[in-house]
Amino acid sequence: MERERQLRQQNERPDEFASVISHDLRNPLNVAEARATILAEQAESEHLEPLLESLDRIEAIVEDTLTLARQGNTIHDVSVRVGRHGEREIYVEDDGPGIPTDERDAVFEPGHSSDSGGTGFGLTIVKRIVEAHGWELAVSDGIDGGARFEFETTE
Repeated sequence: MERERQLRQQNERPDEFASVISHDLRNPLNVAEARATILAEQAESEHLEPLLESLDRIEAIVEDTLTLARQGNTIHDVSVRVGRHGEREIYVEDDGPGIPTDERDAVFEPGHSSDSGGTGFGLTIVKRIVEAHGWELAVSDGIDGGARFEFETTE
């Protein structure tokens, strides 16, 4: 009985999230777009076009976020293992489907996703954080057949 209640709550979360995003982000965004449009009609400035383009981009991000929140993809159980290898290496591996050797460099490219509903930015962000610290990141096979991400630190 308790488990069913938890599952119902979990299934309602994407709808709640979508509602908050829709209201809390869209309302001020709509006001900003309307005022920017009025301003563009009344005045000329080199800054108006980039402003309107930025507002359009924010609207697209909100739409994408709402789409992702509403999809509610089923997440399959995957075990994750984290550990150290030596003094300067940390790894994170799972027992999922793994990453084919010929796709390992591509997984860090913006927009690359193995899931049709994915955004393709998760590993791009990870790679940029790793590079910002001056570390190295490599992908290999996990011992249970999944993917293994190895982080080599500088210290």
